Parts: sequence; structure tokens; C-alpha cells
Amino acid sequence: MGLATIAVTVVALAGLLGLQWATAPALTRETVTTRAQAIATAVLDETPGVIPVAAEARFPLSSHVPDELFVLQVEVLRTEESGDMEDELAALVLERLRSEFPNADPRVAVDVVGAH
Repeated sequence: MGLATIAVTVVALAGLLGLQWATAPALTRETVTTRAQAIATAVLDETPGVIPVAAEARFPLSSHVPDELFVLQVEVLRTEESGDMEDELAALVLERLRSEFPNADPRVAVDVVGAH
């Protein structure tokens, strides 16, 4: 192998690495669902009166919906008595999701289970 071949190989590899680092990777569905679940848990951890129990994000199974649409189902345990919290909690989570994923169209459902 000649010096010219080695030089061309090194330049080609450097170019490919530069291209890889210069372009931001697109978010995969798995990345979006994992991050959405973590965001929901973080928001609810910061919210007094509830403890997050479960968070599951899913993309619709149909191929007839936009790629930006996903559903986040959250379950929380209420630790103190208060009125209906579902809409308020869903709005908090939705606000954070929209700031994190500005091009997404998330739908959030929160189920509050009362403590005994």
C-alpha cells in the first residue's frame, strides 16, 4: 500500500467523521418515547401531592397518522386530597413536552389514583 493510498484513506475517514458530527441525528421513535417518559416523571416528581407510578409513551399503530403524533399515558398516586387533578397535571406535562419537542404533537392522559 502506497503513501498516496494511505493519505486518501485518512482524508476520506476524516471527511466521514466530520460529516457525522456536523449533522444532528434525527430522533428515533424509541428516543422520543424514552425522553417523553423521563420528562413526565421529572415534571410529576416536582409536583406536590402526587407520586408518579407509571409513564408510557406510544406512537399510534396506524400508518395514516403523522409521525409527530404520540400518546403519553401517565399514572400517579395522589398523596394529599385535592380536587380533580388530571387536567392540571396533563397540562403541566404537555407544556414541558412541547418545549422539548417543538415539532411533535403529543397527547397526554393522566390517571390519578387516590391514596387510602
